[in-house]
Amino acid sequence: MTAQTLRTSRFARLVGPVVLALSLAFAVPSHAQTSGTSAVELPFDSASKAELNNYRVRLVTSFGDIEIDLFPHFAQGHVRNFLNVSKLGLYGGTAWHRIVPGFVIQGGEIGTRLPPVSPQDRARFVRRLMPEFNRLEHEEGTVSMARAKAQDSAETAFVICLARQKSLDEKYTIFGKVLSGMDVVKKIAAVPLGKNDQPKKRIEILRAEVIEVKP
Repeated sequence: MTAQTLRTSRFARLVGPVVLALSLAFAVPSHAQTSGTSAVELPFDSASKAELNNYRVRLVTSFGDIEIDLFPHFAQGHVRNFLNVSKLGLYGGTAWHRIVPGFVIQGGEIGTRLPPVSPQDRARFVRRLMPEFNRLEHEEGTVSMARAKAQDSAETAFVICLARQKSLDEKYTIFGKVLSGMDVVKKIAAVPLGKNDQPKKRIEILRAEVIEVKP
């Protein structure tokens, strides 16, 4: 089954060499925090799959808005985490720190946030996620979690695919799809780049807004 059965439109262009796919595993710093959840109750911790399905997230960026549809029936833990981090305001001030034309744009890494998150708040609110690999396909607009080499090292960073990326399928957890604002994603992907795939000028997620969808 692909994401074609869900609410968003689909695209089918195949690009992206395997070497870029493998490099995704090294694009997120590895931290000492162990897998599992903290003792702090976060806003969406008690929400069921059906309840999580009633929400979307709008990323307000310095280039425009990107609205993301979420797939809790395929990746409940990742959707819950994305909503929690968004609701807590932790994505606000983070950067789109990695851009690979024709492959992905990557953002949301908590270590890029200005002002920085304190070590205490990081320990309370940032969680490492167990993988939820699924049968959805990495297509243009797919939102998938970035991680370090360890499969359980995902925290806050995510990527948006710029085209079909078959080499990522069932290796990275897909938890959403761009519903509107793909033009903004492409504008971000087209900026001049410096070293290590980083934009020459900082591009920010100004805030992440949780939107309740009426049934």
